[in-house]
Amino acid sequence: MLSLLIIEDQPAVREVVAEIAGELSEHVQVTQVGSLEEARAVLVSEEWSGLITDMSLGDGNVLELIAKLKDEGVRMPPTILMSGFLTSARMAQALQLGIEHVLAKPFAPDVLLECLEKMLGKHPEAVVAAEKPRRPVRSSDRLLPEMFEMDRRMGLVYRMFDEIPSHHDVSSVCASALNLAVEVVHAKAGFLAFFERNQHKLVMVANQGGIDDVEASCSLDDTHFQGLIAGDEELIQSTVADPKGGCWPGLDKPHHIAIPVRLQGIAMGVLCLLEPASDEELKGETKQILGLLVKELDTLLDNRAVHAALADNMRETLIALVRSLEARDRYTRDHSGRVGA
Repeated sequence: MLSLLIIEDQPAVREVVAEIAGELSEHVQVTQVGSLEEARAVLVSEEWSGLITDMSLGDGNVLELIAKLKDEGVRMPPTILMSGFLTSARMAQALQLGIEHVLAKPFAPDVLLECLEKMLGKHPEAVVAAEKPRRPVRSSDRLLPEMFEMDRRMGLVYRMFDEIPSHHDVSSVCASALNLAVEVVHAKAGFLAFFERNQHKLVMVANQGGIDDVEASCSLDDTHFQGLIAGDEELIQSTVADPKGGCWPGLDKPHHIAIPVRLQGIAMGVLCLLEPASDEELKGETKQILGLLVKELDTLLDNRAVHAALADNMRETLIALVRSLEARDRYTRDHSGRVGA
C-alpha cells in the first residue's frame, strides 16, 4: 500500500487534491493535514511513499520545515511542491532540498496525476498511465482553477502584511511591493517611480523584468500619468498605444496597468505593471488587492519617513547639546571636534 501525505491549509483545495491523488490507484492511501505543526508530527513519526504539499501555509513555509527535518536526520519522501507564487530564490531552495517535482498553480488534474505517476513509478503498487482508462472529467475539475486562484489571492494578501514590512529600508520595501504587484496580475515586468514636484519629473526607484536599460528618470509630460499624479484618475489600464504618451520613454509596452502611489493621501508616484497576463478589465477582487497593496506601501513609507526624520532630528539635537556643553567648559570646548577629526 502506498502512503501519500497531503499538506494544504485550504480545506477545499486539500479535498480536491486528495480526491485526484486517490484516483492514481486503489493501492494509494491518502492522509491530509492542514498545518506545518501537524505535518511535522506525522513526517517524524511515520514513513511515507510520497508527499504533496503547498509551499506557503498559515503557520509558515514548508521549505523551511523540510530543511529543518533534513537537518534532524528525518528521511523525506519524494515530494511534489505546489505553489502559486514561486520566486526564483524559493525555486533554488526547493531544488537544493532535492524536490524534483514543482507544480505552478493553477494546474489541471491530469498534470498532478502524471506527476504522481512519475514520482511513485518505482513502487510496484503504482499503476502505469498506459494501463489505466482515460480519466473522466469531474465537476471538481472545473472548480479546481477557481480554488487555486482564491488560494493564490489569499497568499498574496498574507505576504503583503508579512513579507513587505520585514524590510527596513525604503528601496527594499519598494522592490518587495513591486514584486508582489507583478504577481497579482501575472505581469511580465513593472516599475515603481516617485514624482519630484519641484522638477516635474518621475524617478524610477524599483523595476523588474529586464527594463534596466531605460533612463532612470523622465518628465511627467513624457508619460500619460498626469491624471494619476493630479488625483483625477485612480487607474490606467491601457491595451493600445496612447498618442498622449506611453508609460515611460523607451518602453514600447502599450499593454500596462498603472495606479497612483500615495503618501499621506497625496499622489507621490506611480506603480506600473507591464504586459499583464490578461487584457480584460481588472476584476473587482484584483483591484481590491492592488488597492490594499498601495495602502500598505503608503503606511510603510510614511513610517520610514517619520523614523528617518526622527533620526535626523535626534542627531541635530545631540550635536546642539554637545556644543552647548562645550561652550560652558573650557577644557571640553571643541574636544569632540578634535576627536572626530
